[in-house]
Amino acid sequence: MRTRSAAAPAHKHFQLLTENTDLIAWATDVAGECCYLSPEWFTFTGAAKDHGLGLTWISLIHPKDVARVRRSFFQAYENRSAYSSLFRLARAGDNYSTVWAVALPKFNDDDEFQGFQGTVCIVEEHQADTFEDELEGQQPLRRRLTDRECEILRLISEGSTSESVAAVLGITGRTVDTHISNAGAKLGAFNRVHAVALAMKFKLI
Repeated sequence: MRTRSAAAPAHKHFQLLTENTDLIAWATDVAGECCYLSPEWFTFTGAAKDHGLGLTWISLIHPKDVARVRRSFFQAYENRSAYSSLFRLARAGDNYSTVWAVALPKFNDDDEFQGFQGTVCIVEEHQADTFEDELEGQQPLRRRLTDRECEILRLISEGSTSESVAAVLGITGRTVDTHISNAGAKLGAFNRVHAVALAMKFKLI
């Protein structure tokens, strides 16, 4: 388990959910420094133990992408807002792969910022330009979300689970997951965190 113990309380549940999966997951502390990386990070990058914690993850980004990624990340940190960035990440074997990192800010019950929780998704090279255009440009009308999809993504962005959203809206958890899946498909998202990040990026929620 590769974490800094000081950050464990805020991210313990997230860590338990991701450390035994094939997800590349990460979390930061309140200072914006990486305090948790799932085992898959080390498998994918081939990085030595703890390489990626703090701000050392920046050294694994392609030199041509570093300035843009740093700017995007620290802007999200300053605004306590969703983060998403497309870049090339070093991987085992001295190659780079295009990835999309996304994260949501985590707050405690007193609405105090606790850091970010996010994932890194692998993007096929032929898809990279398309995803970058969608991230930087305007969302096409054909991909507009329904009011219910926006409402559910907004609740998820506030830390609600599918079950708690279902209770609030008077629907089933399966229906909530279906709405999230449909919204994600419209946005071209990899997972629910990515869907929320894109919805916030496009100012849909």
